[in-house]
Amino acid sequence: MDQAGRSSLKILRAANFVLSWVNQRYASRSEQPFREQMIVPVPPDDPQPQANPVPIGQGVEIVLGDRLSDMRAEAEWIGERLSGIMADNPQASVAILVRQRKQAQFLTQHLQPLMGSMGVRLYDADQQERRSRVPMEMLTLLQFVANPHSPDCCKAALELLKERNVIHPEQDLSQLSSAPEQFLYPTPAHPPQKERTQISRKICCALLRARMALPLGALISFFALTLQYQAAELATVDKLASQLQQTLGVRCHMQEMLTELEAIATQGSFEAVDEEASEDRYCQPGQVTMITLHKSKGLDWDVVFMPFLHERQFPGSPFQPQTVKFLGDYTLPEVARAQIRALIHDPQQIPDPKTAWEQGNWLKQAEEYRLLYVGMTRAKKLLCLTAAAVAPYNWGNLKNCEDRARPCPAIAALAQNVTEL
Repeated sequence: MDQAGRSSLKILRAANFVLSWVNQRYASRSEQPFREQMIVPVPPDDPQPQANPVPIGQGVEIVLGDRLSDMRAEAEWIGERLSGIMADNPQASVAILVRQRKQAQFLTQHLQPLMGSMGVRLYDADQQERRSRVPMEMLTLLQFVANPHSPDCCKAALELLKERNVIHPEQDLSQLSSAPEQFLYPTPAHPPQKERTQISRKICCALLRARMALPLGALISFFALTLQYQAAELATVDKLASQLQQTLGVRCHMQEMLTELEAIATQGSFEAVDEEASEDRYCQPGQVTMITLHKSKGLDWDVVFMPFLHERQFPGSPFQPQTVKFLGDYTLPEVARAQIRALIHDPQQIPDPKTAWEQGNWLKQAEEYRLLYVGMTRAKKLLCLTAAAVAPYNWGNLKNCEDRARPCPAIAALAQNVTEL
C-alpha cells in the first residue's frame, strides 16, 4: 500500500522528504515518528481518473520569514494567491488547513471580503462544530444570568462573548470578572470605565434584564441573538428550546432548566441541525474551505494552503506555566500519560517523572509531525506552505507576538530543497 495517485509527483516528493527528514532527526530514538516508507506514484495503467495529476504552478510553493512580515501579511499573500488560482482554475477545490480554530477565525475575517468580491464561497467547516457547542454556550449564559455575582460565571460568559466577537477581543476579562458587581453596576465612587468595558457591561446587563422580562423558553432565543448566531445555529437553538419545553413543560423553574441543560451539554447526545450532511460539502469545486488539520483527515483538494507553520506548533516545545512549577519543570498530565503508556507496554519499566516528561514531550512532537504530514498529503495539484517572520505566542491575544518566529524545522529544510523535487 505504498502507491498513491491522489497527489502530483512534486507533492509526493515533498511529503517523502519531510518523512525522511523527521525520522533522521529522531534517529537516536528507539521508536521513530514514521514508518520508513516512501510514497510512490501509481503505474500509468492505474484505473483511477487523473492519477498523479499535472501540478498547478510549481506544485509546491513555500514562503517563509522576511517575505512575510507578520500574520496579516501572510493572510494578504494567501488572498492574492487565491485570487490568481481561482481566476485561472474557477472549478478548483481549495482548502486552508489550520492547527487552531482561532487561526481559522483570523483568516476568515481577513479573507471573507475578498472571497465575496470574487464570488467565491468561503466555507468555514468549524461552523458545524460551533453548532454542536450550542447547548454548552446556552448553559454558560444561563448560569451567568442565574448567578451574575459569581466571578467564574461572569468570566465564562465574557469569554464566550469574546469568542463570538460580540465584545472587544483585547479586554482583560480576569480583571472585569474579579469584581462582577463593580463591573456590572459601577457607582460614581468607582474609576470611570473604558469605552470597550462599557460596551461589555451593556451587553451583560441586557442579558440580566432579559432574565427578568422574558419567560425561560424565550430567554434561550434571546441568547442566540446576542451571540449573533447564523441560520443553522438558530435552527439548532430552536430544536434545543423545543426539547427543553417537551421535557420540562412551559412553566419550569430556573434550576430545573439549568439541570436539564447541563445534562444535555455534558452527555453530548444532542445533535445539531446540519443543513449539509455529506462530507462532500468540504470539497466542492470553486469553493475555499477553512478547516482544521484534524478534521481534514480522509479528505483531499486540488489546492491546499497550510499557513502559520511555526516551530512553536510544529513540533512545539514543552511549556510549564510559572504558577504550577512548584512540582517541577513538568506537568502532571504529560507525566501520567507517559507512565500509563509504559505500564501498558511493559509494567516493569515505568519511567520516573523526569523521564516520563521527556518521553511525553517527544510523543507530542512526533504526533505534530504526523499531523503536518497528513495536511501535506491532502493536496492534489498545488501545496502552499507559509510561515511569517512574526507570529502570536497565543492566538487568543494577537498583540503578544514573537519578534522572530522560527518556521517549522522540517519545512525550513524542505524550502532549501524545494527546487530539487
